Amino acid sequence: MRLIAVLASVGIAVTFSTPASAGPLHAIGRDFKTTYHRNKCWPQPFVYPDNASARAPFARMIHNGWQMQNLVASHHFGDDAKLTEAGQRHVRWIVTEAPVRRRTVYVQQAETAHLTEARLAAARNYAQRFATDQQHVDVQPSNSTPRGWPADYVDAINVKFFESTPDPRISGDAGEFQGGQ
Repeated sequence: MRLIAVLASVGIAVTFSTPASAGPLHAIGRDFKTTYHRNKCWPQPFVYPDNASARAPFARMIHNGWQMQNLVASHHFGDDAKLTEAGQRHVRWIVTEAPVRRRTVYVQQAETAHLTEARLAAARNYAQRFATDQQHVDVQPSNSTPRGWPADYVDAINVKFFESTPDPRISGDAGEFQGGQ
């Protein structure tokens, strides 16, 4: 028993008499100390990365929503890649009224690269009219597809609906009481 105690004390003395980085017990002690302090301050070191990973999808959704809002789609252009009146109004709104950090004009890509470049140039030239001197207008191509329909299509549907609605008529006996007793 006494022999084991002597050997243990000699082992500890030898271990701790070596340089701090060389002893295996020192490494175990260092790991134990690190783990102890990490557990003691839990969950604080892990809160910020968890919050960031939980917020990341929402930031992406917000960006995608603004990209869809600022999309100048194919129905905003005429056959010659020139902006229609609706397209001009939309570009003007993006450049003048959208939040400053969200003033990027996204142009829907066309069937050909040449037509896409013409659309980008038309949107860029029109947007520069409303930009201030220190403001740079960012116009980028986008492969997003707009949701909804062009206004003339919606108007045609509404016109057809109202044309097909019968005139309201009241029958001649509608004012008489039909109840019975």
